Amino acid sequence: MYLAAVSFIGYFVLLVHNNFFGPPEVGFSAKYEAECTVLTEVAPGTPAARAGLRPSDHLLAVDGQPVRSLADWLGIRMNLEGSRDYSLDIERGNERLKLTLALGTFPRSAFWTAWEWRQYLTVRSAHFLMLLIALLIAFVRPHDLIARVGALLLATVSVGNPEPPLGIAASIRQLPLPVSVLFSAVFASAWLTSPLFFAFCAVFPRPLF
Repeated sequence: MYLAAVSFIGYFVLLVHNNFFGPPEVGFSAKYEAECTVLTEVAPGTPAARAGLRPSDHLLAVDGQPVRSLADWLGIRMNLEGSRDYSLDIERGNERLKLTLALGTFPRSAFWTAWEWRQYLTVRSAHFLMLLIALLIAFVRPHDLIARVGALLLATVSVGNPEPPLGIAASIRQLPLPVSVLFSAVFASAWLTSPLFFAFCAVFPRPLF
């Protein structure tokens, strides 16, 4: 119980640190169809714009890793680091080009608008409160299966994201190995919110099967 609690708290702190001080967003939107990634928008002044990307470009690969679907891009996105450059293979019309993407070392929060600051602080405050409630339930009723499942559900929601945070996997790899393993387990559990919700509904207020 204590190990799980420390792991979730530490991972939450890492998420906050990554959101504030991690690399900035790449700066493009894309559609994924027929195993092809087509850029639909490139925001001015972003790393994508500085790299020379344009709307309608086909993004083929990043550092030799193919980008055929949203899952491919999300896997690349959570491994990006601000301290290095990335080689982009793109197709523009009938021409194949190689571009260089540099995210830079400026913290992500340096590019936030006042609205983004308010939105982020509101959401993370709610997540922090949810994590505190999860810990309270778990430690008040440590031998109650329903309480433990409910607490785990709340904890996973508090560290979950609609998509993996940019650079989070790279941040986890930089930690000492034991901490990295624990945080990787928390990161994986954040993808189990739906089955955990099903499990909680199956046992609350009494087991159905």
